[in-house]
Amino acid sequence: MSSLLIAKLRQQTDRSIAVALDVRERILKSSLLIQKASDEPDINEKLRLFQKYCDEVMQHCKVLATSLDERKAVIAEYSLNLRDCYQRTNNPFYVYLATSIFHNVYKTTPPIWCLDYFGKCSAAIVLLVDDETTPPRDCADKVKDIFGFTRTGWNAFNEMRELSLSARMHETYQSLRAQNLASIHAAIQTLEKYGLADDRSRRRRISALKKTLGNLISE
Repeated sequence: MSSLLIAKLRQQTDRSIAVALDVRERILKSSLLIQKASDEPDINEKLRLFQKYCDEVMQHCKVLATSLDERKAVIAEYSLNLRDCYQRTNNPFYVYLATSIFHNVYKTTPPIWCLDYFGKCSAAIVLLVDDETTPPRDCADKVKDIFGFTRTGWNAFNEMRELSLSARMHETYQSLRAQNLASIHAAIQTLEKYGLADDRSRRRRISALKKTLGNLISE
């Protein structure tokens, strides 16, 4: 499930990497002007070449800055989408996914809504440790409740497994449609692959998937 949710983010942020590599090549080409200016005996021409180099590098930097701003905007929007998923479902998986992305991939501080979650969990655990009336075994059992992965009649992992199945189903249908297969035939092949009885089951699953994930799932 994590790879499915991260795929859209990686696709969007990879564009900034491509821009950065292109800017690097352009700056290297522009640097040839420095060599040319160094070999130029005429002072006016030398100054003109240096000025041209500075102008080109400045333009390249503007392109890079715009790309980085777009990358930041994409990441910020992705964080808000994950936050919305967490608020809709109260499933802590989205907190851990956001934390993993920001800390491990982008090497930055996780969003404040993630820190709020960890702050509440930390405070609850400290209180639990200080509660000497609760046996250690019971304290350990309460930890899973503190972190919110289980509630009466609900399990975070069950929910994510169901969403993951629906997401794969959605991707299969989209892939078949992208091959110019008629919607009815794409639906039939999707049903056969995942063992569903009728297309209403598939549509219900996709509807629930989009309701939960919102903008994190591609149309």
